[in-house]
Amino acid sequence: MPSRTLILSMVVLVSPSLVDAQETDPVFFSEVISWDKVRTGETVILDQLTFVADSAQLTEEHLWILDDLSVYLLQHPRLRITITGHTNTKPQHAYCDALSAARAEAVKAYLVTMGVPEEVITTIGMGKQQPLYPDDTYDPQKQRRNQRVEVKLEEVKE
Repeated sequence: MPSRTLILSMVVLVSPSLVDAQETDPVFFSEVISWDKVRTGETVILDQLTFVADSAQLTEEHLWILDDLSVYLLQHPRLRITITGHTNTKPQHAYCDALSAARAEAVKAYLVTMGVPEEVITTIGMGKQQPLYPDDTYDPQKQRRNQRVEVKLEEVKE
């Protein structure tokens, strides 16, 4: 079965059925609709989550995605989450590395304000190291898709 990555844009919480996923390509949240449909180990691209240009400030338009994620994490205390920030390929590496890390930290900070314990969240800034579209120089749509935050849920095994 090919791997996939989820990109979530809408969330409806239902009872959990966490199944370990094998290494997968990312899935867009907008295609998944529910955190309940995300398998542990699966990478989910939060495609509708946006930031103010050239900053780590979250825009308010789609914060409900993080609100729903925080509820889901609080309902499933055995889950851990890795938040990975990415940028487009245009700016210098150092700038992209710092911005992607700051954006991942901004998502973490938001989840913590919603009650998610800080110790269950790991952040990574990938800069422009893993673009979905390697050559986005002249295509604003590809640039936008490369600027993303991904999350990966893992269940702690006893």
